This record gives sequence, C-alpha cells and structure tokens, in this order.
Amino acid sequence: MTDLHFPLSDILEELIKLYGNSASGLQKRINDLTGVHFDRRKLTALARGSKTEVMTINQLLSLEAVLNENGMSLTHIKLFEHPMSLMSTLAEKREFIALFSAREDTELKRMVLSDFDVMAWHEMTGAVTREGFTAVKAKDAALCDTAAEADEAVKEIVKDIHRRKNIAVAAVGSFRTNHFFEVLMCEMAGVPRYEPQPMGALPFQFVYPDEGAPALKSAFELRAADIEDMKPSAYKKVLKGGRALVVNRKGVRQVFEASAPSWNMTRDLGIIAAQIQPDGNIWLVVAGLSGAGTLAAAQAAVEFRNTLPQPLEPGQRGAIIWAAVEAKLRTDAPRGTRATRKVHDWRLGQVHFWRPANQGGDGAAPTPGGPTDGGGAHGKPADGGRRPAQREAAGEAGAGAGGGSGPAARKTSGSRAKARTKTGGKKATTRTARAKAARKTGGSKTGRKATGRSRTTSRKTKGRGKSGGAAGAAGA
Repeated sequence: MTDLHFPLSDILEELIKLYGNSASGLQKRINDLTGVHFDRRKLTALARGSKTEVMTINQLLSLEAVLNENGMSLTHIKLFEHPMSLMSTLAEKREFIALFSAREDTELKRMVLSDFDVMAWHEMTGAVTREGFTAVKAKDAALCDTAAEADEAVKEIVKDIHRRKNIAVAAVGSFRTNHFFEVLMCEMAGVPRYEPQPMGALPFQFVYPDEGAPALKSAFELRAADIEDMKPSAYKKVLKGGRALVVNRKGVRQVFEASAPSWNMTRDLGIIAAQIQPDGNIWLVVAGLSGAGTLAAAQAAVEFRNTLPQPLEPGQRGAIIWAAVEAKLRTDAPRGTRATRKVHDWRLGQVHFWRPANQGGDGAAPTPGGPTDGGGAHGKPADGGRRPAQREAAGEAGAGAGGGSGPAARKTSGSRAKARTKTGGKKATTRTARAKAARKTGGSKTGRKATGRSRTTSRKTKGRGKSGGAAGAAGA
C-alpha cells in the first residue's frame, strides 16, 4: 500500500467526478449502497475543503464503502499531523550540547564518565544526527563534594550555554552523578540549587538511602524518613539500600520503588524533562535512579513524541513537559565473571505538564495510576504507535480531582437552582418570585434589574452543576 496521504477534499472531488460530476450523483450512490443519507450540500462543502462540516460515524462508514468500491480508502487521508519527535525538535537547533560530570580516577590519572551515561549520550546524539545536520558537542565538569566547589566547576559552562543562541542542551544523569542535572532542573523549576525542597513542591523527587549519602544534597532529593508514612514498604527497602521515585501530581503524591521481581531481572525508574527557555533554547534532562535507569530514559527520549509547550508570554519559560520511565534490567552473571546490567525493556509513562507557581502556574498535573501510567511496553505500545506512545496530559486526568462526583454535584446544583421561597402561600422559584415582585412595583427599573440578576444567577448555578458532574466523572 502506498504511504501517500491525500486531503479529504481531493478524494471527494474525484468521487464526485466519477458519479456524473455532481454531488447529487455521489449522494445517490451512497444511499443506494449503504442506505445512509448524506446531504449533497455537505458533500459539496467537504469537496471544497470546508473545515467546519460535521460527519456522523455512519456517514464516515458509508463514505468508506463507496471509496472501497473505487479502490480508495479513508486510510489515505491525513487528518492529523503527528507531533514531532523530541529528537527532531532538538535537531532544528544549531547545536546539541550534552553535559556531564566526571569523577577523577587517581590511579588512571584521568577523568572518568559512567559507562551508562556514555551509552545514553550515544543513543541521543545518534538520533539527533539522523534527524538533521546539527553540530553535536559534549562538555563535562568535575564531580565535587560541596555546593561551592560544584558551582565553581560548572560556572564557565553555564555562562556559555546562557550566552549561546539557538542551541539544545541536555544533562545526562541524576544529581548524584551530574551537577548539570541540578543546574538545569533547578532553573527550569525556579528553585535554588542544593537546597532540598519539601515533599510535593516539585513534579518529581528522588529518594536514596541515607547511609553512604554524599554531603551535597539536591533540591530534588528527599530523605528516606519522608516516605515512611506514605509507603512503609518502600521506606524499608530504601533503608536496606533501595531507591525510590516520588511523583507529585495535582497534590497527590505517590511513591514507586526500584524492585527486583526475579533473580536476574530488576526494576529501575527514571525521568525525562524538557522546557523551552526565554531565549528559545531547549533544555532537556534525562536521569535515572541508577546509571541503567538513565540509559533507559535516554532510549525513551529518542522515541518521545510530543509538542513542547510554548511560553505564555515573551521572556518567560514554557511549562516543563515530563514523563516517568520504568526500566526492566536484566543482570547477566556468568560464573566467574562480573555481573553486568542491561536494559531489557522500558515503558514510557503518561506525559505531564508542570509550571511552577513563581512562573505563572500552580504546578498542577493530572493524577495517574502509576509512574508510567498509560505507557506501552518497549516495542509494544498501548496505542499501536511506534514503541511507547505518549498521550496528552490534558486527556489523562485521574479520579478524585476537580470537584465531587457527578450525581452529588448535580444534586447540589439542582437544590440551589430550584431554591423555593414562599410567595402568597404558593411555592415558586426565586426567579418567578422576583418577577412577580417586579410586576407589583409596576415594572420598575429596580425590579427588572433584580429579575435579570436572578435569571443570570440561576443559569450560572445550573451551569456549575452540569460542569461539576462532568468534571467529577472525567477526574479533570
């Protein structure tokens, strides 16, 4: 089958020509073949490229039947533009710069990067260069133990990326292994570096064991004690050396821990976060609870398809678009060799948008059922798309937000809209009572105003009842 796509207007124009060069001829054929009525004026408008005509499902099916009869199909019609991949968006920039922190190896007398971070870099740079002729660069700074040393190590590179125009910048690795995670994410979220924030203040937060933790803390880091009451099982695992990801969506906080479902398979978690900066540059952060989680997040970023939110006003940042990534890691441990972890599979979760309060937003995002709610398995996406497909956060609202249940909301609004008041011994609505009062006063100006206000109030109240019920049912 050809991969070409045609506008609906072109195909309908050809069909009309086939049936006597008139919409009436096509209308008659549709009715004879399927028994479905299709207004000829609607067919004419669609053939002329109208964007406002409405078709029912039956009309679409009947049109498909006639198209099939003539060797055509609606599958050849391109109705929607698929969102560009994240890598395509990055490739539109003049340069793509990957940022790392390297640790000094005193024995080798050189700076050393994590193998997983290097593989993650290759995944993304390979995808970017396939999409366009973008210059690809990598910069690194020494991994330090104090905030002052870390700021000094990254200072010149941070100045450089703020000075450059038309670039895309990516921090690869979590704050434990990359100071640029802290630099980019804190600036994106509008919080100070290396100052831990309270639970729920950020869209996501990492939890590492306290034992052996470095002195340098992150704004995106929580202590194990912070999740003890929320999820005791995760708290106990973190005490034993485990790790966890806390996801905050619309005031609902959930804890997801890295686990080991079998002897050779482990579960890791990571995140992808991107944002358009005031100067038009794009910042991207790809990080996992471990190096293998970072690699899985990078692989998911290559397949990430969504439109980056634009700033609301010039000089502002866009909303942070982010998603959680769940990775299945296989541990290969042949006898007599060192165990190695490989990314066996990954799932990309639901896409969310987060705008901090100090940037004109409230930090709200839909409530999910899990860290990767809505994502499909690697290679087996839930919606039949290409690997894990992303769904718009606006259509993925969870239960429990946006007002009470539908029936309850309708009942409350109904009681308000139909509030009874006694007038002359009879029950009447508020609007009717005020209308009668206006007539008694001879249709005075005051009476008419009162009637107008009561009518408006009644309509608004009814509107709230209906929208409240729909919102409750949708969980918006």
